[in-house]
Amino acid sequence: MHPAVSNKASDQLIIWVIILTQFATPFMFSGVAITLPEMGLELGASAVALGLVESVYLGMSAALLLPIGRIADATDRATLFKTGLIGYSICTLAISALPTIELVIAFRAIQGGFGALLMATGMAIISQKIPPDKLGKAIGLSVGAVYAGLSAGPLLSGWITTHFGWRAVYSITFLPLMLSTLLAVWALPSQWQTMKTRLDWVGSLLIMLAMALLIYGSASLNSHLGIWTLMSGVGCMVLFFYSQSNVSTPLLNMQSMRENHDFSHALLTQLFMYVGAFGVTFILGLYLQSVRNFTPNEAGQLLVLGPILMAVLAPIFGRLSDRINKRIMTTLGVTMAIISLGLALQLDHASGLPILIAVVIFQGLGFALFSSPNIAIIMGSVDASQYSLATALSAKMRSLGMVFSMVIITLVTSIFLGKQTIEQAPDAYLNVMTIAFSTFAGLLTVAWLLSASAIRRTAHDLNSTTEN
Repeated sequence: MHPAVSNKASDQLIIWVIILTQFATPFMFSGVAITLPEMGLELGASAVALGLVESVYLGMSAALLLPIGRIADATDRATLFKTGLIGYSICTLAISALPTIELVIAFRAIQGGFGALLMATGMAIISQKIPPDKLGKAIGLSVGAVYAGLSAGPLLSGWITTHFGWRAVYSITFLPLMLSTLLAVWALPSQWQTMKTRLDWVGSLLIMLAMALLIYGSASLNSHLGIWTLMSGVGCMVLFFYSQSNVSTPLLNMQSMRENHDFSHALLTQLFMYVGAFGVTFILGLYLQSVRNFTPNEAGQLLVLGPILMAVLAPIFGRLSDRINKRIMTTLGVTMAIISLGLALQLDHASGLPILIAVVIFQGLGFALFSSPNIAIIMGSVDASQYSLATALSAKMRSLGMVFSMVIITLVTSIFLGKQTIEQAPDAYLNVMTIAFSTFAGLLTVAWLLSASAIRRTAHDLNSTTEN
């Protein structure tokens, strides 16, 4: 076979491997949420511990995303991608056999770290392998795989958990991951080089320490140590942002973000949107199974409606945003999410199926309306030389939003439930839902104000241009 043909076939193969990992990582989050009640019953885990299963995974991913992105650009993305895929696969299989909730939490944290390797390198490798005139299609497939993973997670995991148990979700998911690992090792050559640019080690350590302290503190708020740990996490986060203005090679260029209002507003809006809306599905998954006694399969069938709407409508709204003011669409998306939370606040022991479906549908509509236009605003606010930075920052805000959303849930659960299970105190869990949903609604209001103010600023800029 001609070498050029062979290389082209190899490149196409690795692109599909990366797309499969883009499916697997969101699948492992949305799918795991369905397995938690049964996991909790088998391992005797409290509601706080079950929250940690998700939050440590997200926290580790968020903490490592920017440092790994910097290291990958300076060394070799392929080596880090393959390392991440091998580690992620091994952790997935290991979790299926762990005997205690403490070990599950520890391995989920490690799995999140390997997941950060995949997130920080996968899209960059695709950009390297695909010609510019075909890159849009490849990125579209990759984004579609993410939404497909979110959609399939509740449905497939619910069915697997109902028929084979929660451990089977991990052991079955290991099989395609291991196949992807073997293909990646075969088709993706490594070209490691020594890192010549300086990494911001202070910023890297501060962001990792902040995530660890926030997550541990939120889970231990019923003790003085937990309160001090949470406050220390907030302090480390403040120090991180302060440090980024005082180093020569920061992970975040705060100066450029302050100067580019469209860019910073879109990033902040994305952060508050994910903090306020992301954790809703997690709360509903536990509510449906532990309070309403849905089977994992039934809960998965209901929760999958939202991601399906995202997968179907997000590309349509993305094309529509080329003709309609993008900020109007993002504001409408946040509005849908607020409506979803308003409905969720009405849930109780006997809420009917129509209101449950409405909560999920409005949330799906919200993310579908919001995601593509807001990403377009972020990418359209920088020149081509800063696309990689814009992509990394967008992913960082999304990851941080997810982490903070889970921290809020863990914090409120720790206050109202402590070490109790949801089955032991269903009324207390309804209080958790009320406080969490109310907090989320307040944060989404901030996102709405940020997005709406950008509409007014755009209109003012257009008027000023017309007058001149």
